[in-house]
Amino acid sequence: MSRNIDATWKTHWFYGGLEFQAEHHLFPRMPRHSFSKVKPLVMEFAKKHNITYSSVSVWYEDIKKRFSLLCLLLPFSVCRVALKDVLDNFAEVSKHVW
Repeated sequence: MSRNIDATWKTHWFYGGLEFQAEHHLFPRMPRHSFSKVKPLVMEFAKKHNITYSSVSVWYEDIKKRFSLLCLLLPFSVCRVALKDVLDNFAEVSKHVW
């Protein structure tokens, strides 16, 4: 499963178009600057055929990556439980972090 990242114009430059993972995997030879043009078509196709189109915020991915790095230092079982708890309650956690 591919998951896109909801990027702003600032983060779009940083990701270089790779925030369009679904489009990238569907059209691997397409130039990156065209992904934003195809995104509405892919979303419409997914909706028509009852396929989940997944897209998350930059902050969600940031927290997930930070916990992944933290997991290198912690026992796997502790890290897995903590990460699952944070991601399951992301909306509540983000109110306190940001």
